[in-house]
Amino acid sequence: MTPQSNIKKIIKEREKCFHPETHDILDEKTMDRLAVRIENLVKKHFDDLQVDFILDAMTHLGCCPQLIYDDNGWWSVTESAFSRVSLDDKPVDKFVGTVYIEGQEPWKESIREAVRYYIFYSE
Repeated sequence: MTPQSNIKKIIKEREKCFHPETHDILDEKTMDRLAVRIENLVKKHFDDLQVDFILDAMTHLGCCPQLIYDDNGWWSVTESAFSRVSLDDKPVDKFVGTVYIEGQEPWKESIREAVRYYIFYSE
């Protein structure tokens, strides 16, 4: 089994910890244990996984990664942002957001390195 297919399998298993209609948590201990497994697998196999898959996997853990480009060749991934949230399954029709990135360290010259910093070093 590839790391990506293994992570997908665990994500599906973790989704069973939520009530299918209300999305209430049914089994918090299992949910947390599976989240740690997913995070560990992402870190262990980071170089073998595509960055879009990594960011998507993190959204299944409740994270909200936002990839930012500064028009000057630098990339960063942050969760410190405020934006309008869709209340249904459709994307918002207008996006206005505020992003907060502290210091120069989170800024990287490639998307992969920005995602690496987000996964390994951000809180």
